[in-house]
Amino acid sequence: MRLRLGLVILASLLTACSGSKDFSRGETSRKPAVVDTIDTRPNSNEAAKINIQLGQAYLSQGKLDMAMDKLKKGIELAPRNPDGHTVIAVLYEQLGNADMAGKHYQEARKLAPESGLTANNLGRFLCSRGQYDQADILFAAALMDPFYRSPETALLNRGSCAMSAGRFDAAAENLRLALERSPDMPDALYQSAMLAMQRKDALRARAFVERYLGVAPSSPQALAFAIEIEQALDDQRAVARYRERLIQEFPESAEAESLNTNVGSR
Repeated sequence: MRLRLGLVILASLLTACSGSKDFSRGETSRKPAVVDTIDTRPNSNEAAKINIQLGQAYLSQGKLDMAMDKLKKGIELAPRNPDGHTVIAVLYEQLGNADMAGKHYQEARKLAPESGLTANNLGRFLCSRGQYDQADILFAAALMDPFYRSPETALLNRGSCAMSAGRFDAAAENLRLALERSPDMPDALYQSAMLAMQRKDALRARAFVERYLGVAPSSPQALAFAIEIEQALDDQRAVARYRERLIQEFPESAEAESLNTNVGSR
């Protein structure tokens, strides 16, 4: 199963750089109110901030054209605001424009070199491009920021990246530390289950995926993964239980269709 080192887009409200929420993984904040008119005359920095917040709100709603318009306006008004560069990098990444995404992640990092947020975001991006060593240096830098509000996020991304690089011991240690800080962190539990399967430890994988399913909404991918684990353990009752859940909860999913195809071909 493909490693889930990805970008989760959230509708969090960006604040000043060192105190910003890290929206690359699992953190939420209050949603910004969407307004249509912005008076840019009194304070360009404040207007830039509002445009960036609007851009992020539109991005979270999937209104990409509107998000791009607001974010470009925010950066035009305040080109040295790292938040604007961070959010537009997310947008460019969603659009599949890796060059522009990388440019803006790098610019955000340049503008806020002490920020754990910018280090983690750039590290995650570089890891997604296969630049594992450079990414690991950035994750380490993120963890050095005493004001970084979510070190468990950098630990999770560092562990996931190490797993992508085949560095299983480092992956296990960083995922352990992430779960030590946040025991019910869904992505850390899921990644830990995947790592256990990579290490052919299906019993340990079962424990992690059961914890994951206890704290996160079920999905066809997670249930299919649970079936894979139980098949490795040769627990046919558990396999049947997860199969039934998959078919009942997600009857039109590709995973359910695959089950039906496999049964029909026997």
